[in-house]
Amino acid sequence: MTGITVRTKAGLRFEEEGSKLALCRAMSSNPSLSAPRSPFPPGTRFGPFEVLGPLGVGGMSEVYQARDARLGRDVAIKVLPPGLTDSPEYLARFEREARVVASLNHPNIAALYAVDDRDGVPYLVLELVPGQTLAELLEAGPLPLVRALDLCRQIADAVEAAHARGVVHRDLKPSNVKVTPSGMVKVLDFGGASCTGTSSPRT
Repeated sequence: MTGITVRTKAGLRFEEEGSKLALCRAMSSNPSLSAPRSPFPPGTRFGPFEVLGPLGVGGMSEVYQARDARLGRDVAIKVLPPGLTDSPEYLARFEREARVVASLNHPNIAALYAVDDRDGVPYLVLELVPGQTLAELLEAGPLPLVRALDLCRQIADAVEAAHARGVVHRDLKPSNVKVTPSGMVKVLDFGGASCTGTSSPRT
C-alpha cells in the first residue's frame, strides 16, 4: 500500500492510490477522521510566529498557518516531521529546498521569508497563498478555455524562471499549484527540486 497524503485545509481529505474517491468521501462526511494529532497545536510559537492551525500534513513535511506578530500578517510554517529531524538526508533536503526557493524571485512562485530552528526542528517561513489548488479547481469540472490558457501561461512563466536559475521542480502537479481568488498562480513545494548548477545569462 502506498503512503497517504493528508491535506487539512478547507474540506479535509485523505488521498491514497487505488481508493482516492472512497477516502475523500469518507473524510468529507466525517472531518474528525482526517485530523491527525498535530505535534504543534495552535498557540505553539516558532520565534515571533504563532501557530493558528494545520494546513497540510504529509510524509516528509508538515505545514501550518501562523501569525507573524511583528509584521501583523499570516504566513505558512513548513517543518520536518519529528521522526525525520535526526536524519542527515532529510535535513540536507530541507536545507536544499530553502536555498532553492531563496534563489527564486518571481510573482508566480511562493516566496520564502525566513529559515530558522525551534528546539532542533528546522522550519521555513513561507508566503501564505490564499485560494484553491489547481487540483481542487479541476475537481469541480473543466475550466473555461480562456482561464485554462491563462493558468497554463502563468505556470509556464514560473517554470521558465526556475529553469533560468538552474532549478528543476521535479514534482510539478495540480496539487502543487495554488490559484488565488484574483486568478494569480503560485507554484509551491520545491522540496524535490534539483539544481543543474547553471543559469541563463541575464541581460
